Amino acid sequence: MKQIKFLSMLLFLAATATFMSCDKEDNPSDPGNTGGGSTTPKTVNITYSVGDMRDMTELVDVTVEYNDSTGTKVTEQSISLSWEKNLKDVKTPVTAKLIVRYKAKEGVTYDKEAYRISRDVRLSVTTPDDKNIYQSSPLNLTISKDKIADYIKEYLENKPDSISVDCK
Repeated sequence: MKQIKFLSMLLFLAATATFMSCDKEDNPSDPGNTGGGSTTPKTVNITYSVGDMRDMTELVDVTVEYNDSTGTKVTEQSISLSWEKNLKDVKTPVTAKLIVRYKAKEGVTYDKEAYRISRDVRLSVTTPDDKNIYQSSPLNLTISKDKIADYIKEYLENKPDSISVDCK
């Protein structure tokens, strides 16, 4: 009887060891995998852009802040009507973040009857299976010359555009 219990216990331990060792080899997505299975890191493509700035470039200096492929904040000055940055094969997890700041240009004379304040701040993330996560912050206003200085100071300078996407 003792021999049967001993053999049963031995068989149980052998089965348990087999199942535990197979789990690591057959599950390469397990972060503790040490069974020799290979994993391919998940990557995404990120596109940051600011466009359609029309009269904005005459009135304000535009600073763009974004997270690069390592998650580090990068700051660039944008001086044209549009700006774009494409990051390919960015390893996840990463947070794609875009902040656009505006500062009134020195010495600008407001001589037009009205100013068209427009811009479109966009963030697009494409996954390996071609799913697209898209965020946009558009603005399109016409402001008279007697109100443009106040608008720039109260709204553009004090409220930067900010959009982000967490990529897991």
